[in-house]
Amino acid sequence: MENYNRNSINILLSNLA
Repeated sequence: MENYNRNSINILLSNLA
């Protein structure tokens, strides 16, 4: 579950870039 949350954050940050 922790890995999934970390992945979601990375995707959101990538969209901001």
